[in-house]
Amino acid sequence: MTVNVPVFNRGRVRTNIKLAEAEIAKRKIDREILYQQLVNQYEKLGYEIANEKVNVDALERALAATEKRFEASTEEYDSGALNVQDYLNLRNELFKIKAEYYTSIITLRFEQEVLGYMLE
Repeated sequence: MTVNVPVFNRGRVRTNIKLAEAEIAKRKIDREILYQQLVNQYEKLGYEIANEKVNVDALERALAATEKRFEASTEEYDSGALNVQDYLNLRNELFKIKAEYYTSIITLRFEQEVLGYMLE
């Protein structure tokens, strides 16, 4: 019966320990990078929500003004003071602003929901 004693066993163990320590350090760095990415996404989303709120407010005011103009132009059209082309252009502008307004509201609510999920 023979017994094999590895001569270089101690060096291999040290190497494996150093590799494990390097892997732990790498994982800590990866975790810190991921944390910073999440913080950046959170901040970016906060800025996007603030911008979208301003956009919704502006579109709401524009929509109110356009609706008033459209009501006035409807009366002008009914009385014959406004031609069909101008009336249809104003109606299309009203529809466009309404679409932008509702799209902006939906975007704002979506971003707020995403922020809510990030905070959970």
